[in-house]
Amino acid sequence: MSMNSLSMRLVLLLVKMYTVDMKKNNIYKKVGKNLVITIPMSAYRSNPYDDEVHDKMDAIIGLYESEWNNGLCYRIDMDYKGKPDQWSDYFFKLNGTKDEFIAMCEDLDIDFVIDESPSEI
Repeated sequence: MSMNSLSMRLVLLLVKMYTVDMKKNNIYKKVGKNLVITIPMSAYRSNPYDDEVHDKMDAIIGLYESEWNNGLCYRIDMDYKGKPDQWSDYFFKLNGTKDEFIAMCEDLDIDFVIDESPSEI
């Protein structure tokens, strides 16, 4: 299998893993004057090398980089490569102290990562 073919298969698996039929699953709705968005808390691990069903994993992870850069991200499964999971960019960005962030993650029962290392941009 070529690298391009493998890369495309991995992208398609990630899209499948996090794509939701919005009408079928009612991912969003208006409640009074509020927009309510439903995000699955778990997903199945995937392996681009096989089509088997794998274990469930937490789909959301908290990431704290600073008071101005923290929030919730999607967890990216890397188990099939024997590597630690990674995370996406924020899908829900917050501003707040580290203590507030940790309290939120603990209240939601979400794993989190504290990464205050300087950016290499």
